Amino acid sequence: MSSAQSTLKLQHFIPYRLADLAHRLSQELSAIYAEAPFAITIPEWRILAQLAEHAPLTSKGLAERTGMDKTKISRAVQRLGERGLLVRERDSQDQRQAHLHLTEAGVALYEQLVPHALDWEQQRLGALDKQERAQLLALLDKLEAN
Repeated sequence: MSSAQSTLKLQHFIPYRLADLAHRLSQELSAIYAEAPFAITIPEWRILAQLAEHAPLTSKGLAERTGMDKTKISRAVQRLGERGLLVRERDSQDQRQAHLHLTEAGVALYEQLVPHALDWEQQRLGALDKQERAQLLALLDKLEAN
């Protein structure tokens, strides 16, 4: 093992810290929408939010936007469809493709959930002042662009 590898401290390794923080925040936020009246999972929430902002999308488009694998997307889309929250429309030019969009019930659920999610976010960001929040967003943008 080289000296560079032996000095790595996982608790200080940025990829680990970002992944760990993202996971913990996602789990904490999911406590809001996992219970009634929402009763949706993390993948379902991500799909609901993406379709609310960018519909129509295909499953492939959802995979690109959410970073989730196709199997997870397929299961979540099926559950949301069974609840009447989204619909699939076959592409008239390519019957293998389905375009997904929210139903009125899906939009209503999303709009009901958003204020809770934004309140939760504000509570979590309460440790940062306005300048630090802007700086955090700018740094995340910079890392994503690199």
